[in-house]
Order: sequence, then structure tokens, then C-alpha cells
Amino acid sequence: MRGPAESLVEPAPAVHSTASAAHGVWPESPDVPGADTQKKGRAALAVLGVVVAALTGPVLGSALVDCWKDENYSHGVLVPVLVAILAHRRLRDTTPMLAGSRRRWNVVAWAALVCGVCGLVVGIAAAEFFAQRTSSILVIAGASGIAFGARRFRQLLPALALGVCMIPLPYILYYALTFPLQLLSTQWAAGGVALLGFEVTRDGNVFTVNGHALEVVRACSGIRSIMALATVAAAGAVWTRLALGRGALLVVAAVPAAVVGNLLRLMITALLVARCGPHLAEGTVHEIVGIACFGVSLVILGGVWALIRRRSGGGDMVPAVPLLGSWRTRFGNALRGARPASVRHAWTAVAVLVLVGTYGFFLQQHRVTPREDVQLESLPLALGDLNAVEIGIDERVLEQVAPSSYVFRSYASPAGVDFALYAGYYRNPGQGTQIHSPLHCYPGAGWKILAKTPLTVRDLQGEPTTMQRLVVQKRGRRDVVVYWYETRAGRTTNDYALKFAQLRTSLLRQPQDAAFVRWSTSQQEGESLEDATRRLLGVVGRSLPAIESTLPFRDV
Repeated sequence: MRGPAESLVEPAPAVHSTASAAHGVWPESPDVPGADTQKKGRAALAVLGVVVAALTGPVLGSALVDCWKDENYSHGVLVPVLVAILAHRRLRDTTPMLAGSRRRWNVVAWAALVCGVCGLVVGIAAAEFFAQRTSSILVIAGASGIAFGARRFRQLLPALALGVCMIPLPYILYYALTFPLQLLSTQWAAGGVALLGFEVTRDGNVFTVNGHALEVVRACSGIRSIMALATVAAAGAVWTRLALGRGALLVVAAVPAAVVGNLLRLMITALLVARCGPHLAEGTVHEIVGIACFGVSLVILGGVWALIRRRSGGGDMVPAVPLLGSWRTRFGNALRGARPASVRHAWTAVAVLVLVGTYGFFLQQHRVTPREDVQLESLPLALGDLNAVEIGIDERVLEQVAPSSYVFRSYASPAGVDFALYAGYYRNPGQGTQIHSPLHCYPGAGWKILAKTPLTVRDLQGEPTTMQRLVVQKRGRRDVVVYWYETRAGRTTNDYALKFAQLRTSLLRQPQDAAFVRWSTSQQEGESLEDATRRLLGVVGRSLPAIESTLPFRDV
């Protein structure tokens, strides 16, 4: 009989003989199932593995392709290798598990699987890659817990969670982060160079040093260094088995470390340009400076890691089984000895994943697309006494915003006052074709947002509607801006509400198309903000019938 203390603890892997240790065989428990049970378990495990690979492989494979193509996430191609190495290391953990906690970890595994499959359905329905990819990580984690039991799930979970580091951020979040980082990096770099005695002026994300203008683009905002360094920090925390709180602290410390390195890179680049010319702002020298400054960030992060380890008395390292035998021998024995903790649970997971995969395939093959062919160019060039001229858009900007149809015009009144209209229609919004919010685009172009106010106005039929007003300023010019988004779920002015509206329409089997409308005018000398706003809203009211009749949302 077991003693009272022994009944509460699940035995850790034990080495029963020198021969078994040499071959790397670590039985889960003293109970050895019969041959029939082993065959059934291996069959269930094999089918579960195939189903998980078929469901998540294409999704995560597309994430790796995006990481390979996008320099902002180039570190992501190494994440699967890190996950494999860390998982192998974590499986050597010999820490025992309380029997009560084993039940809780089983619940966590099923919760991860259920949340993962629900997220996959939502992501497929909304054509949202980020939701699909993060949900795939949850599915893999939950399936591993169901397949191999609570103890191994606890061992593998930190390594599997690292997989989220290879998933590109959704564009709405990416732009929300990069634009403030661009402005902050520009401000601090300009201030640092000015302290060294150079003549510096700043306008938005552009600063001028001794007559040489330097633009801090998104690639120079520091977001790349932050994501790469956060991945390194997370991998280091898992490798050294830091506790959750200390590991989170190390990941958070990656942000200021990356910001310092990026600030140093911008300052060095500015000094090189001021001394030697603008050709050093790009090319080989620029890359070498970037690598060296990233090395500085790594050194800072290493110092934080050493301090955390010292404060915690040497870290949270736990006993580990020694690695004996060749890789081929250990891998072969692991395959021969593999069996699920519960055959019934494994087959249940297979059934759930097959149903979800079938439904997801149905959604992909029967995606609803708009029947209408929207041509915003058909909007009238004359609105009462206002006459319009077309405004050209730079090809690089047009490639970024990527609307299906758009119009960019300047309407002039007889008094010589101009009103600018931009309207863009997105037939199938997806990754890379997201609507760019004015809250990000204006600061990125050097404008300062002075005020942001929601407006409740009435259209020509007297119905109340909501629009967003911005007051922006650049140098001596001040503009009043009114904008809104049109969707199948109605009109909105919030970026996140726009995303949820598109999700709602997709789940209701409606098209996900959307449109963005923006009117702006300059505040005249001696004119109050209220007068400029009323003048602009008068033009907006006149244009609404034409805009609504051109867009396919009027009958929704």
C-alpha cells in the first residue's frame, strides 16, 4: 500500500535500470498496459496527430511564409526550431505532480482545445489570419495535453506557447503600435542629437540635422527589435525555467532594451549623415550599425536576466533526466512507447477536430462576396456650387491602402474655399488591405492631432448619425477633418468597432466589405473652430445621398 503522502503525488519518471536509461525510456507510471491497449492507444495517437497537423499545418505554414517575406517578422522562421529544442529540454523535468493538480491540468488542456477550435471557426469565418494562427497554437497545446497526459502537458506548455512569437500582428494593432513608436523615436533621437550640439528641427516623424532630412519610417520605429528581443527573452525564460512572474518581467524588460538600442541606432545614423552625407542613411553601413545596436540591446537584456537570476537565488532550475543514448535511439524508443493518457479522450478530440475542420472547409468554400460592383469614381464632380478636381495619390501610398475603388478630390467653392474628399471601398478586406485609420495616418505624415470629438449630426432625412471630428495641425496650417466607416452592420467611427462589425457580418453569412469616407477643410484666418465645423458639415450633408447611393450599404 502507498503511504498517505505518496497517494497525493503522481510519480516522476524513474530510471529502472542502466539499460533503460541508456535507451531513454521513461515510463509514465509503473502500470504497463496490455498489447491490445497499446495498439489502440498508438492508433488513436497517430490519428490525432494527423488530424491536428492537417488542421493547423496550413495555417501555421502561411505564418512562416509571411515571416520569410516580411522583414518585420523575419525572426519568426526560427521559432519552430526554438520550440522543438525547448520542448525536448522541458520533457527532462523530473518534478512530481500532485494528483489534484493533474486533474486541473487536464481541464486546462481541454479548455485550450475548445478555445482553439472556437477561435479557428471565428478566424476562418472572418478571414482573420491572426485569430486562426493563435487558435492553432491553442489546438496544438490542448491536443498535446489530451494525448500525453497532465504532467507532460505542464512540461510542454511553456515551449508551445512560444509559438505565438512567429505570428504577425494584425494590421490594426501593428499600425497602432508603430506610429506612436515612430513619433517617440523621432522626438528622442532629435533631442539626443541636439544635446550633442547639432542644429536639429523636427516635424512629425521627420527630423533635420544640419540641413539633411531623415524620416523615421515604420522599419526604424523599433518594432522589429522589440518583437525579436521579446522572442529571445521568452525563449531564455523557458530555457532557464524561470517562474511565470520572473519570466514575464524578463519579456517586459525587452521593450526598453530594444528602444534604447533603436534610439542609439537613429542617433548614430543622424551623426553619420551630418558628417559624411545622406548616402550613409541606407546600405551596408546602415545595416552594420543596426546589427551593432541590436547587440547592445541583447547585452542590456542579458544584464536584466542575470539580475533576475541573482535576485531569485540562482533561478528556478529543476532536476532533469540525463540525456543518454543517441538521438536516433531516443526518438525510436519514444515513438514505440508513445500512448495517449486516455484512449477515449484522444478519440473524442479527433471527432471534435474533424467536425471543426469540415465546417471550416465549408466556410472557406462558400464565402459570401458582394454582388455589387462599386465604382466610387461615379460620384458627381459637382455638389451644388462646388466643383471638383481629381487629386493624385502616390503609388507607394496607394499600394499600402489598397482599396478596391477610391476617389480623392478637392471641391472648390465660389469663394475659393476648398473641401477635400477621400473615399475608399474595400470589397474583400483581408491581411494587407486593412483600412488605415486617420488616427495613425495623420501623425505619420507629420500632422499633430489637437482634438478628437465624436459628432452626432442629422442627415437629410433627419436621422441622427455619428461621425468623428479631428482637428489637426502641421506647421501653420490647421485642418478640420470629419470621417466615418460604412459597413453592412451600419456606420461607425471606431477602428475596433469596424473590425467587430466585419466579424459580425461574416458570422451572419453576409459580405465583409467596408468603406472609409473622409472630408476635410482648412480653418480660415479669423474663423472659429465651430464655424469651420459647420461649414464642413454642410458639405458633408450635401454629399451623403450621392455617397450612400454609390455604396452597397444603403439597404442594410
